Amino acid sequence: MRYRKENRTMPKRKWEKIHSRKNALIRYGIDCGPKMRKALIEKIQNEEAIFLNSSSNRRRVFAVCYKGNWYPIVYDNKRKEIITFLPSNYLKKYQNKIALNKKN
Repeated sequence: MRYRKENRTMPKRKWEKIHSRKNALIRYGIDCGPKMRKALIEKIQNEEAIFLNSSSNRRRVFAVCYKGNWYPIVYDNKRKEIITFLPSNYLKKYQNKIALNKKN
């Protein structure tokens, strides 16, 4: 089925960017622009982030330290994109794991 130009939907990757930027602003008061997004993704890909859990085969939750603050981030492995920023209270469950990795 062909779609008319006005009925085309935005690609999933672009929606993920918009969604994560909005949640970063609402939950942390930060603007997750292209530079910050690239830095966070690089930290995840270079294994500088702390793996917390896996919500599916392609979605993983990481704790990422950026400019001295820790952010719980859901990352899409297939699209290599940040899906969302979770609320800060999510990190409370994993305080021991984060503290262990800070020492190393």
